[in-house]
Amino acid sequence: MRKKNPDLLLSLKGGAGFSGVVTELTTRIHKVENTWARVQVLYIDQAVAQYDKFKTFFERPEVVAERRATSYIIFGFSPEQLRCAVFLNVFVGPEDEAKAFFGGFELDKIGVAFEGSLPFVALQKMNDAGFPPAAWYASGLSTNTTFPPEELFREIAEIWKNDKVADAGGIVMEQRGGAFSTPSGKTLFSSREASWDVVIFPGFKDLTDKGAKIEAFREYKRRLKAVHPSVYEVKMPNYSLQDKIQESQDSQEIRRLKQKFDPDSRFCNVFGV
Repeated sequence: MRKKNPDLLLSLKGGAGFSGVVTELTTRIHKVENTWARVQVLYIDQAVAQYDKFKTFFERPEVVAERRATSYIIFGFSPEQLRCAVFLNVFVGPEDEAKAFFGGFELDKIGVAFEGSLPFVALQKMNDAGFPPAAWYASGLSTNTTFPPEELFREIAEIWKNDKVADAGGIVMEQRGGAFSTPSGKTLFSSREASWDVVIFPGFKDLTDKGAKIEAFREYKRRLKAVHPSVYEVKMPNYSLQDKIQESQDSQEIRRLKQKFDPDSRFCNVFGV
């Protein structure tokens, strides 16, 4: 597939279930010895007020060069369903090296929801918990800057603070590429890049007035594209179904099959499926 259908392969690796049902797969396994994670919860205004801290940290040369670390800034929900900002750090490596890397970066925050070493499977299950059963809107933007511009950061915060539609999910900022588990310089999905992706991924449980809700999410995307010239629409294959809704009733069948064939959640399972 790598030679015959490279676009399809990329879509399957990063498509998060939007690429269809895979009935047979042969893959190389990347062994992950240790995974360390930290989840910090901030009030939305706290995150905005500390923009300069985020920017300074992510633009440091040693942070740009460290391929074992990846971070996500998520405007979403806390475990108590409070609208907030979540700062998620993941480090593929020993705990002492992870703490040395992230330890000096202190934020004003509500609290720390989780911090510690855990198996990669447990990390995936923790990720799944953030995406309960719902109907989902998915769309992707990107910015060709080493950290999202302040105007974009503030606009995302303002949108999420005032949103009245979403029941789950949020707007995710992540450095393209993520962490890797081999010394090859490649990530699990692709070569790491300095640009950042902005994934608009809210979910709603009530399908009443679905069209109006979808239009609200599309308006958010228009606002974000207009806020800074560096923002552009993602053309990656795994976002080829943007502006589509994965209906909750479709998810039920996928969930049933996954529980049957993968009861231990050893394969990627995002979006609560």
